[in-house]
Amino acid sequence: LIKGETAEALPSLVVPSIAAHHGGEIEWTKGDIGGASPMSPHTTAVTSAVLGELASLMKDDDGDTVGKACEGIQSVIELCGPHALAPVANDCLTGAFNLLRSLSR
Repeated sequence: LIKGETAEALPSLVVPSIAAHHGGEIEWTKGDIGGASPMSPHTTAVTSAVLGELASLMKDDDGDTVGKACEGIQSVIELCGPHALAPVANDCLTGAFNLLRSLSR
């Protein structure tokens, strides 16, 4: 229960950084990971920490926690764009692959 609530709350930790360093919104283009990241160093650090924790929660045994972790990752990417995923992409994609593989058995 606590892990699931944590997964649900973690993405909200990114919002204050966006408010403080980006005027409340990050301008990004869907699918465009080329070029410089539109995120400030502070926002990059916060999103990396949040996404790292969410990626680890994707490995939990509780399905509700895993679902909320996946939704949290989606939420952060929708707020910050694809550059946010870059530092944790391998962990997130490996976790998603393993989750899908386990569901197909």
